[in-house]
Order: sequence, then structure tokens, then C-alpha cells
Amino acid sequence: MKLIARILALALGVFAIAFAVANREPIAVSLPTLPIPIEAPLYLVALAAVAVGVVLGGTGAWLSAAPHRRRAREKRRRIADLEDELQSLRRRRPASEPARGTEIAPTA
Repeated sequence: MKLIARILALALGVFAIAFAVANREPIAVSLPTLPIPIEAPLYLVALAAVAVGVVLGGTGAWLSAAPHRRRAREKRRRIADLEDELQSLRRRRPASEPARGTEIAPTA
């Protein structure tokens, strides 16, 4: 799996470099919030747009998974509480009393 990820990363890197070399011409970028247009290479504008999209998409995915993470935390806490309770019950049981399910059948 790591090999496939590395091959894909290498291919994506080669594509990004080829894109940057082919699109070096400066363009004017004007945004409604900026008083003057900014001159930047086309590849920089495109890669910045991709980066903003990745950040926004990742943030949206992280926020949508919040209920699942909360439920998992609650279940981990519940499991820890039940394990603590089980340990305390085991400590309180008399040593002479066998554990449930381990009774020895009488011999005749």
C-alpha cells in the first residue's frame, strides 16, 4: 500500500511541476476585497485555489465527523469505567469462591 501511495505522490508531483512550467505567465487577480489587482503566475493561482479547496474540504469532513468522534469518546470512557468496576468486583470476591463458570463437578 505504501508503494502505491508513493507512486501516486510521485506522479502528482511530476504533474504539478509540468503544470507550473507550462503556466508561468503572470495574470492579474482581482478580488472584491482587494483595492488593486495582484499579479501572480497562473500556476500559483491554480495551486492556491486547490490548496484552499483541500483545506475547506478537510475542515468540512472534520466537522461532519464530530458526532462520531464524540460517541467514540463516550464509549471509551464507558468501557474504562466498566473495566474499573470489574477489577473492583474481582478484588472484593473471596479467594475461596471460584470464579463463575469454573466450578469443579463433584466426583462419585
